[in-house]
Amino acid sequence: MDGKLATDVRRVARMRSPFLFDLDMTLVDSSKVAHLRAMRRWNDALQNLHKVRAFPFDPAPHTIPAKLMRMGHPVAIVTSSPETYAEAIIERFGIKCDVLVAYHDTEEHKPQPEPLTLALKRLKTGAELVYHVGDHVDDIEASYHAGVTSVLAAWGAEDLAELSSSAPDIVLHDPGPLIVPMQLRRYGYVAERIVAGKKVCWHTGSSLLCEGDGEVIAAGRYFASADKRHGASELTDALLKFKHDDTPTRELARILSLVLESWYEDRPLVIASVPPKPKQSRDRFAALFNELEPLLPKGVRIVRDALTCVHEISNYKSLGRAARKEAVRGAYESAYTWRGQRILLVDDIHTTGSTVEACRAALLEDGAAEVRVFCFAKDQHAFEAPEACPECGMVLKVQTNRTDGSKFWGCSGYWTTQCPYKRPYP
Repeated sequence: MDGKLATDVRRVARMRSPFLFDLDMTLVDSSKVAHLRAMRRWNDALQNLHKVRAFPFDPAPHTIPAKLMRMGHPVAIVTSSPETYAEAIIERFGIKCDVLVAYHDTEEHKPQPEPLTLALKRLKTGAELVYHVGDHVDDIEASYHAGVTSVLAAWGAEDLAELSSSAPDIVLHDPGPLIVPMQLRRYGYVAERIVAGKKVCWHTGSSLLCEGDGEVIAAGRYFASADKRHGASELTDALLKFKHDDTPTRELARILSLVLESWYEDRPLVIASVPPKPKQSRDRFAALFNELEPLLPKGVRIVRDALTCVHEISNYKSLGRAARKEAVRGAYESAYTWRGQRILLVDDIHTTGSTVEACRAALLEDGAAEVRVFCFAKDQHAFEAPEACPECGMVLKVQTNRTDGSKFWGCSGYWTTQCPYKRPYP
């Protein structure tokens, strides 16, 4: 086999990505027997299989594994339910798969990776890109530990806002994109793709729902420096730079303009930002708004002095959610009477939400009809405990070399205890 042919064969093999599917609330709507499953009353669940329904999509999720298999993609169902129950569901709905991994096949279960790695072993696949589709945070975490791409089946998820802090790689509100795997590679969060220089395939899941019914959204994920994903996240890196200089503003303005274009009849008419603290000399949103202004849809305007921070907030980052909420109470004042305007409030990273809640309250109190919040990223929970420094026991964090910008693991105690430990970031 010559070199070009071998390359083409490998490329085709990579295109045939394996798909791992959760079963309940992903391929079928088993909500009517959820209480029986939770109590592990499997005989009763089997007696009530007539209550399990198909999801009302075209194509329906339970038909997608067969479609993928016809395209040459290996398919496994990986469930935390026992085999007898899983097989009964599979038979009832005519679900096709190459491999079934059920509860008793492994000692450990989701969110541990063992069920996923067993499924891949049974599929005998060495493909580079694997998708794991599920509705629960355990599915997302198991994907992370197994090193596969997590896809949230939002049609079966209970609370999308709760999942925003443990966000998957891809969010799908409609199962249709699953049958176009080559296009699925381009799905993801708008901010992460733009900052990485990748094309955006706009869809409902391009942003994360953080609170309420679209009241607070984020365009990507932010990973703390103790999180192993931190150093590989270009969006995280851009937002850290944004705190101190204006280098990322062009990309961030493009992200915000794309989000605004996704709103039509109910588009916000005013763009405002969380204001700087009294002791902060730099307004990080000033240069961003300069870049954004030419990109705004007709009728949308920026009000740069919409809010003022009227008192200093000490040690804010070290406070918990309740303490933060109390610290910012009454800290922000609105400069105008808004007379029923729809406002989009912009912030960089959504953590506890206390600051934007206080800002929203001030704008609503002064007559805004609606205040929605846009953040470039949602702070994420780490799926692994922070790693301790082997020399002093303090937490290791991803650091940046000031000379060449490379990443490395360094001890967080360097500036206090002068611990010199460091190692390369892979």
